[in-house]
Amino acid sequence: MTTVNTANIQVTQTGKAEAVKTATVADVDSALQTATADAKTALTEIKSAVSSGSASSVSVSTKVEVFEVKETTTNKTTTISKVTLSFTPDKDLKNVDLVEVIPKYVAQDASFIKFIGEQPKILQSDPVVQWSFSEVKQGEMKDLSYQVNKKIDSLNTTTIAVGQTVAAATTPTAATGAKPISSWAWIILGIIVLAIIVYWLYQRKILKF
Repeated sequence: MTTVNTANIQVTQTGKAEAVKTATVADVDSALQTATADAKTALTEIKSAVSSGSASSVSVSTKVEVFEVKETTTNKTTTISKVTLSFTPDKDLKNVDLVEVIPKYVAQDASFIKFIGEQPKILQSDPVVQWSFSEVKQGEMKDLSYQVNKKIDSLNTTTIAVGQTVAAATTPTAATGAKPISSWAWIILGIIVLAIIVYWLYQRKILKF
C-alpha cells in the first residue's frame, strides 16, 4: 500500500493487477458480437488484415491501479481506478491500431471515462475506443491510460492491437552486365595506349631510314 499526501489530498494505492494480452481472431470475433456502427467497421478491418497476413497482433501490457483519494478537510473519499495500456515494438511498425473494448461494469458509457494523454476515437459509446498511429518505431514505448471513479478488481477488458511491419530498405545493386571500371584500370589503360603510340612513332622513324 502506498500513500501520498499533497496539501489537503491524501492518495493511497489499495490495489494493482497486471497482464499481457495478445489478441487473436477469436478475440475480434467476440468483440464483433456486441459491436455496432464504427466499432464493427474497425474490428472487421482488423480481422481482415490479420487473416490475410498483412498485419499481425501486437502484445500489450495492461495494468490497473486502484487508489483511494481522501480530502483531509472534509474526509470525503473517492475511489479511482487507472488503466494503463503499453507496448514497445521490437521492429518498426506502421498503421498501428489499438482497440479497447471496455465492459459495462467498468463504465456504462464512454462519457464516464477520463482519458489521459493521447485521446482515442470513440467508436461506440458502449464503450469501444480506438487509438491509431501511422507509425511506431522499434523500441518506442506507447503508454495509453484512462481512469474511472470506481474500483476495478480485475482486467476483463478486451485489448486488440495490430500493426504492419515496415519493410527493411534494400540497397540498390548495379544492373547485371558491364561492371564499372576502377580508376586503376583507367590508368593502366592509358599507359598501354601511350606505349602503343610511342612504339608506332618509333617504327615510322625507323622506316624513314
